[in-house]
Amino acid sequence: EFVFDLSSDSYQAPDLTLLAEHITTGGIKELAYQQEPDNILWACLNDGKLVGLTYRREEGVIAWHSHTLGGTSSNGSYGSVESVACIAGDLNEDDLYMVVERTINSGTKRYVEYLSAYDFGTASADAFFVDSGLTYSGSSANTISGLTHLEGQTVAINANGAAHANKTVSSGAISLDVSVTKAHVGLPYTSTLQTMRIDAGGAQGTAQGKIKRIHDMTARFFRTVGAKIGTSESELDQIFFRSASDQMGQALDLFDGDKDIEFRGGYETDGHIVIQQDQPLPMTVIGLFPRLITFDE
Repeated sequence: EFVFDLSSDSYQAPDLTLLAEHITTGGIKELAYQQEPDNILWACLNDGKLVGLTYRREEGVIAWHSHTLGGTSSNGSYGSVESVACIAGDLNEDDLYMVVERTINSGTKRYVEYLSAYDFGTASADAFFVDSGLTYSGSSANTISGLTHLEGQTVAINANGAAHANKTVSSGAISLDVSVTKAHVGLPYTSTLQTMRIDAGGAQGTAQGKIKRIHDMTARFFRTVGAKIGTSESELDQIFFRSASDQMGQALDLFDGDKDIEFRGGYETDGHIVIQQDQPLPMTVIGLFPRLITFDE
């Protein structure tokens, strides 16, 4: 960045990758700036990965994030982004467009795709969380067609606001287990959040490097359905959002509030917390409040 520093009365050019140099290890190929709604500098890397830098200097936010697109390509087990561009869209927001290369039905395909706006409101049926996806809206049906661009692919489905079992596209269509009036169908992807090493302190100072155990915690969510939590991506437990008062076979309302969780943590020095969403449903984590014991030497 290029900013004015009052202490030195001159302009400075700090390296914005200093705290997350691993994010851009593949080398940046192309940049695009999305000013609205969240001030994000998007970049596609030479290895086909998509990364972003949320930049809000006035709020002290300079945060890198990596996005692994669903599907496979010649670059590996993810959709390969070859080019990015931002143009003005609806709702007074900018839209991020991408050229994405994928291996579809044993052939190489390139599609122009855009990042869907995060504007689904309070209805889970309007939440679009699939890649290279399309939306069906109409009379009740259990066959969704028009999916020739995903021929032979295993797709995730948001069916009337609930996660449906994955299906494989055949002859450009899929058959659902239930009839729906609205469905979002596309390639699945997994969203993962991992905290830094926790420092809850101890009687003799910092908790860094000391044995600790998280025994339970509170997670605060916003407009969320479905999530898993644990100490690593291989050790995750489901967070339940359905209660005895909810009608079976019906989509859940989006959840706002706190979930008290019995955390399956062991005795370790790191104290990582991992939250993951692997369903085509929304998940926004506002805060994590662990309760733990730090063992001083």
